[in-house]
Amino acid sequence: MYNFFSKKARQKHRAQKKAQKERDKRSEQIRKLLQGVDFKPMSFQPEREQKPADVIRSEIEYLWVNGKGAWTAEDTFTQYFSTGMDLKGVDIHGYIMQYEQDMARNKLHPKFAHMLDDKEITLRYLTSQGIPASSALGYVDQQGRIHCDNDTTIEDFSEWLAKYGQTVFIKDLAACQGVGCCRASASKTDGEIMTYINEQPVSREEFKKHTERHAVEVLLTQTESMSKVYPGAINTVRIVTLSGRKDIVVFMSHLTFGANGSPCSNQAQGGIVVGVNEEGILTTDGHMKHPPLVSKHPNSGIIFKGYVIPEYKACVELAKRAHRTLSRIYSIGWDIAITPNGPVIIEANRDWGTVAYPALYGPNKEKFLLYFHGGMPKVQETK
Repeated sequence: MYNFFSKKARQKHRAQKKAQKERDKRSEQIRKLLQGVDFKPMSFQPEREQKPADVIRSEIEYLWVNGKGAWTAEDTFTQYFSTGMDLKGVDIHGYIMQYEQDMARNKLHPKFAHMLDDKEITLRYLTSQGIPASSALGYVDQQGRIHCDNDTTIEDFSEWLAKYGQTVFIKDLAACQGVGCCRASASKTDGEIMTYINEQPVSREEFKKHTERHAVEVLLTQTESMSKVYPGAINTVRIVTLSGRKDIVVFMSHLTFGANGSPCSNQAQGGIVVGVNEEGILTTDGHMKHPPLVSKHPNSGIIFKGYVIPEYKACVELAKRAHRTLSRIYSIGWDIAITPNGPVIIEANRDWGTVAYPALYGPNKEKFLLYFHGGMPKVQETK
C-alpha cells in the first residue's frame, strides 16, 4: 500500500512539486517573451505558409517548458524558426533541439576532451602527429607580451609583430564562436610603431585590449574556390566525425563563409552556413544568424546551390586522419581551411554546435538518436 508519509514518498512529493514549480516558472518566462510578437518576420522561409500564431506559441512553450529547447528561452525561440518548425506541415517531434543534443553529445565525451578547448595546445598536438594544422606562433598574455612557441622570447606583442613583418591571425583563448578573432599587424616608421586590427589603424592601447590573452597564428591563404565566394575571411569546411567501431565516420558537414566585412566566417559573427553533399557540391541556400535564407552570397553574388568545392573530399580524409589520433573522443567538429598546399585544420571542437544540421538538412531526431543513444551503428557515411 502506498504510504504518503514514508520518507521515500515525501522525497518524491517534494521533487514533483519542485519540478512543477520550475515548469510554471519556465512557462511564465516564455509567455512573456512571446507576448505580442509578430511571427511573420521571424520565418527563414517567408515564401512558405506559416502555422497559426497560437500553434507557434504553444509549440515553443512546449519545447522550453519540457526542457526540449535550447539553453535559454530566447535561443529556443530563435532555433524554432531557424529550423523551419514554424512552417505548416512540419512536425516538431521530428527534431531534437540544442539542449537535448548538447547533453547527449557531452555525455559521451571523456574528461580529457576539454583539451580541445585550448586551441594552441590542440594545434601543437596535431602538428606533432604529422597532421596539417594551422601554425601556432605563440600567445599574448594579459600584459600584452607574446610568448613565442619556438624560443624563449617574451616581449611586447606590437614590437614583436613590427619585427615579424607579416599580418597574423589571433583568437581569444577563452572565447568561442569566433568571438575576438581578427587580423593583427604592426609596422615601425622613424622609430614609431603603428598598430592595426583588420587593416584599420588603432592606438597602441586599443591594440593591447584587442590582443591580450589571444593565441597568435600564421595567417593562411585559401584557394580560389573559397576566396571567390568571400575573400575577406578564411572560409572553412566544418566536418563532424565520430569514432566508430572500426573506423572514423562522418556525422555531418557544411561550409561556412564570411560576409559583409567580417574577418571571421563563423555564423555567430555574421557568417553564412551552407549544406554540402559527399561530392563537395553545395546543396542548400545560405543560412545566416537572422532570417531569411539567402540563395547567393550577399557580397560576391555567387549562387550557393550547385557551387562546387573541388577539395572537399580531401578535407573529409584529413578530418578522419586527425580523429584517428584522438579516437577516444567520440565526436569532434573540425574546421578546415583549403590552402594552395591542401586542406589545413584550423580548430578541433568538442562543443561543435548541434544547431546547424537541423537548420540545413531538416528533421534530425532519427539520425541523432541512432548515433548518440543507440551507440555506433553499422551504417554508411552520410553528408
